[in-house]
Amino acid sequence: MKELIAWYQRHGRHDLPWRKTKDPYHIYLSEIMLQQTTVATVLRRYGSFLERFKSLASIAQASEEELLKAWEGLGYYRRARNLYMVAQMTGGVLPTTAEELMRLPGVGKTTAHAIASFAYGAQLPILDVNVKRIVGRVYGNYNEKGLWEGAWQLLGDSPAPLFNQAMMDLGSLICQPTPQCTHCPLKSQCGRYPDPPKQQKRRPVERVAIIVASDRQGRLWLQRRETELLGGLWGFAQVPIDATRVVIDGEEMAIDERMHKGSLRHLYTHFELQADVYLLFLEREKEGWLMPSEIERLPLSTLDRKVLRLL
Repeated sequence: MKELIAWYQRHGRHDLPWRKTKDPYHIYLSEIMLQQTTVATVLRRYGSFLERFKSLASIAQASEEELLKAWEGLGYYRRARNLYMVAQMTGGVLPTTAEELMRLPGVGKTTAHAIASFAYGAQLPILDVNVKRIVGRVYGNYNEKGLWEGAWQLLGDSPAPLFNQAMMDLGSLICQPTPQCTHCPLKSQCGRYPDPPKQQKRRPVERVAIIVASDRQGRLWLQRRETELLGGLWGFAQVPIDATRVVIDGEEMAIDERMHKGSLRHLYTHFELQADVYLLFLEREKEGWLMPSEIERLPLSTLDRKVLRLL
C-alpha cells in the first residue's frame, strides 16, 4: 500500500480538523457527525459545537435540550440523543477498544474501528461507503463478509490511521461513483469489477397539515416531540391533510381554508413530506405559549424553521 500512502500524503485532506488531533472525544464526535452527513456540512458545525461542548463530560452535565439545540442543522437527531446517552453512560470517558466502543449507542463496527484507529492507533480497517466502493471494485465481492475480508487484506501491515484516511479520501476524490481510474494509486491491483446494479426506489410522499396556533399576544403553541424521527425537538402540531379539527393545548379548534398560509416540501432520507400550513388564532391569551423570539432558543427541526419563515 506504499502507493496509496504516498498518494494520500500528496493529495489527502490533511486540513480536516479531526485529522489534526488524537483526542478521543474530538474524533468520536467527528465520526458521529459524519454519519449520513457531508464533510462540508460537518465542517460548518464542528468547531462551534466543540466551543460549546469542550468535552464529553460537558455534554453529560448539560440538558438534552441544550445538546439538541447545538446539533441544529446537522439532522438525524437520533445521533445527538445517542451522543447524550454515551456521555451519561461513560461519565465522559470513552472506552479504548473497538469491542467496548461497539457497545455504545449509535456506534457500529466501522465507527468503532475508526475511533480506535484514529484515537488509539488500533490496527483495524474501516468500511464506510467510500471504502466499500473501493474494496468491491478491487475484489468484486460486495457482500458484507467479503467486503470486510477485502478491507483487511488491503490493510495488511500498513499503519491503520494513515491507511484508513487514505482510503476514505481515495473513495471521495478518485474512486467515485464515476471513477477516475487513470489517477488511482491502486489501479495496478484493482480488478475493476463493476458496481452492483442500483435499485431505484421512489421516495414515498406523506401529506400533512401543520397547524400554527397564536393567541392575541402573538404567542405560539409548540409541543416537544416524542417521535423516533424528531424526538426531543420542539415543533408545531401536525394532523392528517384532510383533518377539519385539531386539539391544541387541550382545546379543540376548527381548521378553515381561510387560515391556509402556504405549502412546504421537505425531504427526509426515506420519504418526502408535503405540508399545508394553517395559522389559527385564539381570541384570548394562553399561559405557557411562546413569543417567536423565545422559540428561537428552542431546538427546532429544519421543517419547523421553514414554517416560521413562511409565516
